[in-house]
Amino acid sequence: MSRIFQRLSLTFFAALALSACGTMGGGLAKVETDPALVTGSVAVDPKVNTAEVSDANTIRNAISAVDLSKASSVPFGWANRETGSAGTISKVAETSKDGAVCRKFETSRESYEGVALFHGAACIGADGQWFMQEFAQL
Repeated sequence: MSRIFQRLSLTFFAALALSACGTMGGGLAKVETDPALVTGSVAVDPKVNTAEVSDANTIRNAISAVDLSKASSVPFGWANRETGSAGTISKVAETSKDGAVCRKFETSRESYEGVALFHGAACIGADGQWFMQEFAQL
């Protein structure tokens, strides 16, 4: 019985000693912040709806990929996995002015903000890349 008592006592005092080390704090009050360390340094403009911008980019990609020579190409759906938004592009009309190709469109947008209709225009830039020239809610 004394051996069990000795082991329990030893275990108790060892646990007590270890918990005392943990409660001493290790000098955390002396820790200071490093002003050279920067996290989350990308400023967010509160006037910019980042979900809408991401959706506009998804719509631009869909508009640029559609084959307008096929009669069944419109309407067609789009979905943005990043924002959870989705919609249907109901109208697409390609125009060319001074060699610049643009596709005007109308689309719905179902998002966490609600359902809305948008119109816009995606164009091919001088670098050959598509860009959103116009994207506005109706």
